Amino acid sequence: LSSTLTEDLRIVVTLKLADPSLENYFVAHAGSVNSLSFSPNGKQLATVGKDGLLKVWNFKPHTRSYTYPDPKANVNCVRFSPNGLLLAYSANCDVIFRTPTVKSVCRSFRAHQATVQCLDFSLNAESLATSSNDKTVKVWRISDDVEQFAYSLKGHHNWVRWVSKTCIHTFHESHSAVLCVEFHPQGFYVAACGVDKPVHLWDLRMLRLIQVYNEHTDAVTAADFHPSGFFLSTCSMDNTVKLYDLTTGRVLYTLHGHSTGVTCGQFSKQGDHLCSGDMKGKVLLWRTNLVANETGVASPAELPLADRLCFNTPLIKSGAWTELHPLPSSPTKVNAVHDEQSPRVGLTYTTDEKSHARCPCAHTCATPQPTDEIRETLTDITQQLTLLTETVSLLEKRLSRAEKKIQDVLERGKSSTTTLQNVKSNPPA
Repeated sequence: LSSTLTEDLRIVVTLKLADPSLENYFVAHAGSVNSLSFSPNGKQLATVGKDGLLKVWNFKPHTRSYTYPDPKANVNCVRFSPNGLLLAYSANCDVIFRTPTVKSVCRSFRAHQATVQCLDFSLNAESLATSSNDKTVKVWRISDDVEQFAYSLKGHHNWVRWVSKTCIHTFHESHSAVLCVEFHPQGFYVAACGVDKPVHLWDLRMLRLIQVYNEHTDAVTAADFHPSGFFLSTCSMDNTVKLYDLTTGRVLYTLHGHSTGVTCGQFSKQGDHLCSGDMKGKVLLWRTNLVANETGVASPAELPLADRLCFNTPLIKSGAWTELHPLPSSPTKVNAVHDEQSPRVGLTYTTDEKSHARCPCAHTCATPQPTDEIRETLTDITQQLTLLTETVSLLEKRLSRAEKKIQDVLERGKSSTTTLQNVKSNPPA
């Protein structure tokens, strides 16, 4: 905190926000980290790796991690239940449930005919969705002691690697394997990334592509929304993790610390931490320092550049550091480029060469065009508003005339009363 005294004797207190920083790191697995998941209270982290082990890490001081024996093959995904009392992870064709405690209770069931790639709980923790190399998505009803098959979702023609919810529409903008799909916290948007490097963001209400981020130089393996909905994180095989400001459509930070490809990443439910895992089994725990202000504008980028960490500044001995992408020095200009075959709208920065070099953002967005039906509806609404305005104006005129007549009647009545009183006080002789 810093305070200054203004000329009119007001004290202005300024809160300086820090950049994202590396808080801790540890070697989790002998091989790549395939998946990780924060507990709902943010006090535990579950990881699974190529070594077939499930590990639960406790962030509380002086507590050790849990490593569960009996390694499995093809352990690809792990998830905490919404209440934090249960862990689900995949192992080959099976799904295994465990309690995240020292004396863990375990049970499993056969879910698919091929390797299970991903799974996820419903918000009420009563259902579980699984996706597999058998090209199906299955939904299971789960309870304390039994799993019951609910229904299967078909329609994929290749391996299903990631699942969040049921399919409502098919988007064709991705031209190669999609490795991750995530829903926005509000449920109105969905982000997808994959081998072809761009990160796509769609509006599910309009069923249109609205943003494309071309920031990574290699396949993007994971994407996750910040709980506030203002930020997006992506992990890539180019050894970096990037943080985006969705309200301005630009990259905010590039997090460096991994020496090999980053395979997975996730925000904690509170949004104060971000965890990422890589091909060598290392897990990095980042403190995000991300804040969303009351106006809905994302802001760790509100401070002057002098108040920020310098580029290439090492944070700890591991060599991790945070690269800040500053705002352009001059305002940005949006140029709409309409194409009958593409809904995208190009965004270009009208900055000088120096500022453009400082902000190497490559971002495109798409602005949905109104349909004929929407135009007709808007025209009808406009006509009705015009008619309503005329009606209100006419009522005002009639009300004014009525008020004038009432005033005249009151004045005549007052005059008659005065005359009558004069007659009574001075009767004729």
